[in-house]
Amino acid sequence: MIEQPLILISSNLINTSNSQLQNLKNYTRFTPITFGKELFVVNERLVFSDEILECLNNKLIHGIIIEQNLIKALDLKSIKVPVISEKDVVDLTNWKSFLIAIFTLQRFEEVYSSSSYYQLINFHSANKYLLMAVHQKYQKDLGKIVANGHKAQAKKAIENYYDLLTLALKNPISNVRETNMLMHVFGYFKDNLSKTEKAEFINLLNLYRQNMVTLKQILSILHLWSIKYNQTYLIKQTIFNAYPNELH
Repeated sequence: MIEQPLILISSNLINTSNSQLQNLKNYTRFTPITFGKELFVVNERLVFSDEILECLNNKLIHGIIIEQNLIKALDLKSIKVPVISEKDVVDLTNWKSFLIAIFTLQRFEEVYSSSSYYQLINFHSANKYLLMAVHQKYQKDLGKIVANGHKAQAKKAIENYYDLLTLALKNPISNVRETNMLMHVFGYFKDNLSKTEKAEFINLLNLYRQNMVTLKQILSILHLWSIKYNQTYLIKQTIFNAYPNELH
């Protein structure tokens, strides 16, 4: 079961008629925020300007949704969690990128709260192909943090990992990077599939590049093959369930 991320949302958007935001309410915890010139309000508490950045970068917060005109008022480079406007929500690329980011950060919360090096190893292992789809260079760099970490410096390794993870998740999803990830996963079945099955899969990838089939459709096939051929490492990969299906 995917836990519910905590989302700060502009109070003006709480009762929006946008169907995607209304649906998101069912799978996240919305906390209203009100921005002002010198301060904003979080759950009716005034937060002064010198506290804003610290508040927005709280690791218990997984994403922020605000009005388009407020995007320019924020220093987005200084905010670690993903920020999206109500106009970005209707853009499929931005919306999927936001969903992947908030649910990934929510899963990482367990690592952070445990301060466990083994939890960090498990997280990176389970998210390998999701991170590859986001950005392969970041995925490799995150792997280096894990590989070079040690139980004695677990807290530092987890902090470094979180900082780079939030940076990676700011990258919008890309058809090219997702195709690269799909080819890597497909490689697990090279000894199991017939020539016809392999050719059909490559054809599906070509259709995906042309936006004629969805990523979910291809992932469903790969997930079924993972179960059929007992690829236990793949079965636990979060790429197959990055966020609730109802939000697709």
